[in-house]
Amino acid sequence: MKKYEIGYTDNFIKDLNKLSTQEQLLVLKTIDIMEENPYYQSLRTKKMNGRRKYQRELFKSRVNRDIRLIWYFDDDNDKIIVMLEVGHHDVEKQRKIQRH
Repeated sequence: MKKYEIGYTDNFIKDLNKLSTQEQLLVLKTIDIMEENPYYQSLRTKKMNGRRKYQRELFKSRVNRDIRLIWYFDDDNDKIIVMLEVGHHDVEKQRKIQRH
């Protein structure tokens, strides 16, 4: 049984659809890992400073050398991870989100 549930924002789905099929498969494989442990070593999960825009604590995890996931824990249930954005490494720069 998975330890975490995953939710998706509309922006995340739009971002995911912009990736190649191979990249999408890598993202889905990474999300499978996150359902067990969002801090798994290969994900290199880091806390981000995104409070200005999103008013919450954001995290960034690595899919591969080039693709990043940006996500947060649900306000009402910390066993739900909400996927906010996905994209190439500069996704956090494009969206003006800076590392904490």
